[in-house]
Amino acid sequence: MKSLIVHIGPYKTGSTAIQRVLSAGRRGLESAAILYPTSRKTQPLEAHHSLARFMRTGPGPGISLVYGPDELAATMSSTRADYVVLSSEGFSNPSLPSTTVAALADLAREHGFSLTAVAFIRPQAEMMNSWYVQEVKDFRRLGPFADFAADDNAWLEHNGRFNAWSTQPLVHFVAVPFNVEAKGARIAELMLRAGGVPDEQVERAHLGPAERVNENPGSMTVAGLRYLMKHYPWTLELDPPLRVRAREASFVEARERGWFAQPFIGVDADSAARITARFAADNEAFAQQHWQRPWNEVFAADAARRWISNEVDPDAAPEEVVEDLAGYANIFVTALRRMSASGGKRGRAGQPAAQKRIKRGSGNPAKRAAQERT
Repeated sequence: MKSLIVHIGPYKTGSTAIQRVLSAGRRGLESAAILYPTSRKTQPLEAHHSLARFMRTGPGPGISLVYGPDELAATMSSTRADYVVLSSEGFSNPSLPSTTVAALADLAREHGFSLTAVAFIRPQAEMMNSWYVQEVKDFRRLGPFADFAADDNAWLEHNGRFNAWSTQPLVHFVAVPFNVEAKGARIAELMLRAGGVPDEQVERAHLGPAERVNENPGSMTVAGLRYLMKHYPWTLELDPPLRVRAREASFVEARERGWFAQPFIGVDADSAARITARFAADNEAFAQQHWQRPWNEVFAADAARRWISNEVDPDAAPEEVVEDLAGYANIFVTALRRMSASGGKRGRAGQPAAQKRIKRGSGNPAKRAAQERT
């Protein structure tokens, strides 16, 4: 029987890197009888977020469907490939109904395919640290890591998050530890092997290495962005693409200052202990069910890690550090002014005019993920 492999993420586990490797390697994959489908309606799809969103919400106003169930059915009925591979972090959204997963499994079976779901599992302290950095980079959070860690983080419980997939009788659910091997350049190949693709076919695809996609910009850069949001609050209202361009321009200076050299760490020993205790029972149950091993054995390096925070508080830093942060913020503002002078609208005092604010969604990553990829 042929196999439909659904890589379901989740966010912050190398998903974008996997998708870019598979998208760029479509020709090699096809030569190895592996299909990473795209749509004829648009430019080649990097991932299958449209299908994941449709499975979660169904049809409705404002829901665009670039590659949906009908296209997938046509793909499976016409392809000669042994494996059809889909990928989207949206497939692991906690609000995804189990009924739609069952419907996908039925659709696969109707076309002669089994269904395997592959998820990467990351320890919660690491996940929260990575999520916090992303929230700051996206101008969604200007408070300290401790505030983020104190939020309701039930979305990080693995059993509940993957329940829609792991409990389906027609779905083979595979949990892959997000460890040193998974964080390497061959993560896409690891995902395919976890999904059941033989080594020979994976090697025959000649996939390129994964590049680092979501880079941790370091503690001083994170502090600089927090300083910027507090002292220039109008930056929160900017059109996101414009804000990203200015942020990337400021990152050039941050790299030159060496601020990217040491990744941001907001977790300290006390918060690590609280996070560990919060998820210990759920983690152990998950590990025993899916790996038949203790959680701390699967993630031995994480269990032995001694967390030391290097977070810089822009409100309590020494004067010379605050001056550096202010200088960094000025680089961002200057970049915006240059962009404005080259074609955008200018606001009062030479600052770019704030764009109409786009709904920024929930501060809870699980809820916000449901609003993204639209």
